[in-house]
Amino acid sequence: MTYDVNNLQTWLKHTHHVNVANEWLRQTVVDIQSEIRNCTLSRIQDEVWKKWLSADLHLFPNSCLPKDLKSKTKQVVSGNFVLQIDEIRDISQSCYSQLMKITNQDEQNLDMAEKPNEPIKKDKITRVLKINLSDGVENVIGMEYKPISFLNNLIAPGSKICIHGHFICRLGTFLLTRDNVRFLGGGVQLLKEENTQDKVLARALGNDEILLRLSGNNGQNSENRNGNANIEPIDYFADDDFIDYDEIDRLENLAIRNDANSSIATRNVNNDINNQYNNYDENDEFDDDFIDWEELDKLEKLAMEKDGKSTTAIATTATESRNPKNTNCSTADKRKIQHRQAQTTAI
Repeated sequence: MTYDVNNLQTWLKHTHHVNVANEWLRQTVVDIQSEIRNCTLSRIQDEVWKKWLSADLHLFPNSCLPKDLKSKTKQVVSGNFVLQIDEIRDISQSCYSQLMKITNQDEQNLDMAEKPNEPIKKDKITRVLKINLSDGVENVIGMEYKPISFLNNLIAPGSKICIHGHFICRLGTFLLTRDNVRFLGGGVQLLKEENTQDKVLARALGNDEILLRLSGNNGQNSENRNGNANIEPIDYFADDDFIDYDEIDRLENLAIRNDANSSIATRNVNNDINNQYNNYDENDEFDDDFIDWEELDKLEKLAMEKDGKSTTAIATTATESRNPKNTNCSTADKRKIQHRQAQTTAI
């Protein structure tokens, strides 16, 4: 019995939000029919879905993600995106301490000189999973924004998840919650061998010696720790918000508004100064009641006596500076005369 590949392709898209290449789908149907005789349509569909879950999307890329995800600081993405988990690790804990637990080594008995320069955190910290995701073409990061109880760092590499609804993306990093993630299962054998937890942690530490040793024993320390793809969703969910991006956005907006208000205030002050300067009237009387003219005469006389100048010149200069003889001069001209005389006296 032959089956229409186009109909199967439409079924995958509408039911599971998956786009597959015709060539892969056609070959998969042929393989299924050779393995199982007299298959019904529903059986074919189930087998196709299982084979797709265990397939490596990098081998038959078919992009479903938007192209500009990494170029925008923040955007809200909507839709249904079925992606492959290439690797996963908990970034809330020290990579070194996690590696020691996996390899069953006692941290207290190790030589401190051999430890990387990475502080080991002893306090209880909320878990944060960092997940490398791919649609076969585009690679993005999934960050556990709020705890997702049905995900953990022991999920088999190559497993598939569906990210759906509306979620925030920051420079190619998806902020994930339980409400917009659905675990589909699966796993890729090659990725299970290459991306075991001990190897992922060793790469994160940049320790080539540990990575080489782990590659030599084919990851025997953690081969039984990864690969449990049949993880059922758990209804319990602890609402523990460790990052409040809304509050961050609010503070950023407040800072922007404060900067804008400061700029406006500065412009207003400058405008007031300019207005005062433009409204200055040269005929305004100068209030010089606060000047002690007698004390000023005394100081001027003393200074000029030291320079060998006559006392008469001192008295004449001081008197003219207080009472200019030219009564026909304007107030502004009188001020200019007084200013020049004061400069002459100081010299």
